[in-house]
Amino acid sequence: MTQDRTALGIPDGCLFVMMRAQSEHLGPSTCDKLNKVRHDLLAAYSAWIERAKLHSEFIDIPTDIAALLLDMQHGGAMRMQREGVPRETIESVLRFALGAVMFRDNAIRS
Repeated sequence: MTQDRTALGIPDGCLFVMMRAQSEHLGPSTCDKLNKVRHDLLAAYSAWIERAKLHSEFIDIPTDIAALLLDMQHGGAMRMQREGVPRETIESVLRFALGAVMFRDNAIRS
């Protein structure tokens, strides 16, 4: 979510996030594809969260809620990128937002 896209020649933001935000202007077939991609993304987040929970790296909250939280943070980060917010600022926002659900080391685990 915080990679330097300029160095990679990739435009700021995320087409998927922008298309979701404007889905009312898209046709039904495109919306169906967007929904499939979102479903697959949430499934990937869920699998990652479950692995993190097995290693005590994620707090014990429902995985579907945590996946939606990650999805929301991803969308926000991509919008901030598109708006020209510095990468370091986006990273700080994400660290703060995700710090509430992710354990960084044994010292903060209960």
